[in-house]
Amino acid sequence: MRCNLLFHDFPEEKSPAARKSEDCAKLVLDYLNDKLEIARAHENIKIERAHRLGAKYDFRKSRQVVVMLNHYHYKLLVKQKAQEARKKYYDSINSTSGVKVPQSAGAEKSQTCGDLPPETSLAYGEPMDDVPPTEPTKPMISVSDKFPKSIQARRKILLTVMVSAKKDGKAAYLSYDKLYIDNRMYTVDTVHKADYSIS
Repeated sequence: MRCNLLFHDFPEEKSPAARKSEDCAKLVLDYLNDKLEIARAHENIKIERAHRLGAKYDFRKSRQVVVMLNHYHYKLLVKQKAQEARKKYYDSINSTSGVKVPQSAGAEKSQTCGDLPPETSLAYGEPMDDVPPTEPTKPMISVSDKFPKSIQARRKILLTVMVSAKKDGKAAYLSYDKLYIDNRMYTVDTVHKADYSIS
């Protein structure tokens, strides 16, 4: 699962025929190119597999899309761009309102891409003059890692502690199956030492 990612909140088609013919790879690549502004995403990023999680459709919520990329560099690039889009939105809100808007309690520490291969270089357009500012749009699609069930179970335990620590104003984030609070590392076996309830 090293190269797997989960995409949350892609709307689903209402008709069974449309859902059956859905091209999840194209759906994701369109999003990477158009919304995350990854230049030439359709040519540069290769998707091995992409599909909805869960066989049963539920009209009340959209099923996640799991994607297997063919290179770990692409995974890091996508995560970085998704985090940049989220940060850009909150920075815009804070700068216009003067009130700091907290990001999601579940947001994890960002990972940098390091040295990316040439084909993953990004293209940015030049700013345009005389264009009125537009209201910032909150990213509707979120991206996260796809973990094995055993790791998901550990993260679920640590997540409750992380949220409590953030509410107390502490720097806290999850990294795989470890929780860091004010630069101290905790696991499911040691998190009780952080003085937070895990019930």
